[in-house]
Amino acid sequence: MNKILSVAVLGTAFTSVAAAEDHAHHIHHAHHQHEAYSPHQVMGAHTHDQDEWMLSYRYMRMEMKDFKQDDSDISLSDVYSAGYTVAPTKMTTDMHMISAMKGLTEDFTLMAMGSYLKKDMSLRNNGGVTFNTAAEGLGDTKISVIDNLNRYGFNKWSTMLTLSLPTGSTDKEHSTPMGANTRLPYPMQLGSGTYDLTPAVTYQCTCNGIDFGAQAHATFRIGDGNEGYRLGNQFGLKAWVGKYWTEELASGVTLNVLSQSSITGDDDNLNPNMVVTADANNSGFDKASLTLDIAYKPTTLNGIELVSTYEEPIYQNMNGIQMESKRMFTLGLRKTF
Repeated sequence: MNKILSVAVLGTAFTSVAAAEDHAHHIHHAHHQHEAYSPHQVMGAHTHDQDEWMLSYRYMRMEMKDFKQDDSDISLSDVYSAGYTVAPTKMTTDMHMISAMKGLTEDFTLMAMGSYLKKDMSLRNNGGVTFNTAAEGLGDTKISVIDNLNRYGFNKWSTMLTLSLPTGSTDKEHSTPMGANTRLPYPMQLGSGTYDLTPAVTYQCTCNGIDFGAQAHATFRIGDGNEGYRLGNQFGLKAWVGKYWTEELASGVTLNVLSQSSITGDDDNLNPNMVVTADANNSGFDKASLTLDIAYKPTTLNGIELVSTYEEPIYQNMNGIQMESKRMFTLGLRKTF
């Protein structure tokens, strides 16, 4: 796997925002005209005053289709030629996320997030028979603590530590031509199956009315799940630029870079020679995407903010044979009180 893209973008982003620091003015507290812009999909980019709350709801839709091997496009017939009997033709994920943030002190903010997922996959075997599978239920639950570092004089920096609890199922089954209760492959499960730790560090500044920011983050899986495998660790970067155009409207663009290693171990209930998504060798990736983010807070909604994003992949390099990530969008509401 090629890690050069991730390292290059990480260095460029932090160098760029640091160069603007001498001319920056960071707006931190909500009682100012507005907070510095940060994409709502970037967790831990802001904290709240003591006893201040923020509640939010987001709906996300993600699509996957077509195949890549390394960074090359391949066809469905190429998948069969590689020895697999069944291959997916399309996958969609619908996710509902509810989160709450509370300022514990002027320095620390607590955040909790739960999710509900519905996954659908269409498949076809090498004989031309098509069928569908689905999984639905709770996802993993995340609890985070964010430190704004103000007491140390680093008012443009913040840190976050997230613990992910394995509340999402990893043993979902569905009726298929192979049997009435067939274990679904790794991408169709609803959780990681492990306790995961995600540290993150964020830098933000404001220069001439434009807000800049970058966040480096990683996810480390602790132990193996009940099904005998562990998803790969993740390392990522988000770098953004945005602006409040009016008191009600803000928008920005975010570059997302994410690298995930391959699955360790395997689920004995899966046949890796049958379905391409059941082979743990077909896991792990390097990806990059661009996201357009819009936030709108009309005065008529009494402080409720409408948020939306549209994300488009710009680079994908897969371990083995995997489906390509396609477009993703989110819609949401949030309110601070």
